[in-house]
Amino acid sequence: MRRFDKIFYFLLYLFINFLFIYKYGVRQDYINEFILITVYSILFFAFFYLLNKVKLKESISKIIYFSTVTLFFIFTVYINFKIDGNNLNVDRWSAMENSIIALFNHQYPYTSIDHLNGRSSNLPGLIIIGIPFYLIGNIGFLQSFTFLLFSYTIYYSLQNFKAKILGLFLLIFSVSFLWEVYVKSDLMSNFIIILSFISLWFFKYNNIHLKKTTLLALLSSFLLFTRLVSIIPLTLLIFKAFINSNLNKKVIYIISSILTLSILTFIVLQNCPSIDIFKNNNPITLQNRQLPFFISFFMVVIPFYFSMKVNFLEDLIRYSLIFLFIPVIISFLISIFNNGFFNIIHHSAFDISYFNIVMPFLIYYIAIKYNNYFEANLKA
Repeated sequence: MRRFDKIFYFLLYLFINFLFIYKYGVRQDYINEFILITVYSILFFAFFYLLNKVKLKESISKIIYFSTVTLFFIFTVYINFKIDGNNLNVDRWSAMENSIIALFNHQYPYTSIDHLNGRSSNLPGLIIIGIPFYLIGNIGFLQSFTFLLFSYTIYYSLQNFKAKILGLFLLIFSVSFLWEVYVKSDLMSNFIIILSFISLWFFKYNNIHLKKTTLLALLSSFLLFTRLVSIIPLTLLIFKAFINSNLNKKVIYIISSILTLSILTFIVLQNCPSIDIFKNNNPITLQNRQLPFFISFFMVVIPFYFSMKVNFLEDLIRYSLIFLFIPVIISFLISIFNNGFFNIIHHSAFDISYFNIVMPFLIYYIAIKYNNYFEANLKA
């Protein structure tokens, strides 16, 4: 593992989690927030020390892995039953739930009001993803499901058990992820789904040519309509294969994508009362307000170039991580400049949960790098 990668991505992981510890640590009077950060750091490095030093049989590693997955899954289910979302000061869960209720009642979902008097910015794909969890009684179960999905992805795509355990524990140990579970937020879950899709698809089919073209078009278009920024990892996965494929496959992909996007658009727009209401209440405007237009345009265009440089799964995840991180950190720095760090922490001038767009890719990339490192040591 290259030294720069090792230092930078570990520091990025710690930086994001330190932000969450500090922001929510200052809201309680039991333990000083800097003590919390210190203890967290000690536990973090102690885990890595043990992971490197302790030698485990594969059978023991499997028991540790699956026992941890089972126990933490049960924990997430318990948290969702225990925490009343109406008492939370985060409205992503109720925005999704009220959007689903509006669809079922043949209403326009983007005028429905959540429990904090906000409106939904969820694109149609994300609303549909939430429907099964709404039907079983709790939107928050989406986080439980995506935890299992992430656990499956690293188990299936990584060879070394230490790397699998590392990826699992980095997710569980992430304060930003624990926050997502507690507040029933769909943000990280959305990008765990996207991460799992691009990783498992690349792992099985690579990106040299389009394969299972109709299915790929359907799934990628559906995921594109969850959050706009998802275009970055999806482009990195697909564009090279699209360019290298024959005309017939290109036409099939384009037509299938247009049909999928059209159906999703119709589902949410069929009950929109007027053009004026659409102009004032639509998810595209809400999701695209954080960055200046030229930066947003640049971040959409540049992955097309870097898709041609993707040869391995590691490349795909690294470029996805970098180009998802850049708009978030730029927004964060702009907010610091305009509002000050104090207001970001104490008055939520910037929503630090946007860093959770990056976190699944960051954890998975670290796990991939360590998988390669551990495997190389075994062969040495």
